[in-house]
Amino acid sequence: MAAAVSDGAVTRGWIPAWVPTTATNLHEVHDLDSNESALSFDIPAETQLALPSNCQPVQYGDTLPVRLNRNWWPKAADLEQYYKFYSCPAEFVGLHKSGHSILRWRTLAR
Repeated sequence: MAAAVSDGAVTRGWIPAWVPTTATNLHEVHDLDSNESALSFDIPAETQLALPSNCQPVQYGDTLPVRLNRNWWPKAADLEQYYKFYSCPAEFVGLHKSGHSILRWRTLAR
């Protein structure tokens, strides 16, 4: 996360400010034309993730799919089975049931 901050990825909006400073293994992709993005990261067991207060739990079927395909992004079956989801203004967040792997994405309605 320190590298992402120093690179300006947070100030440019590709990585949200709510990502803990202890986050590791960050993978991020974005599309400047559509403003869509996808991010995955891990947090240590002792780190509590604090999502924005306006995020609401949703079912996987209520999310929009990520259109920026990358090999580090989980397959749909794994998402549905191993993650719980939140809808936040202009983004979705997926938390692995282990509590240590987090996904965040912005996508436009089709």
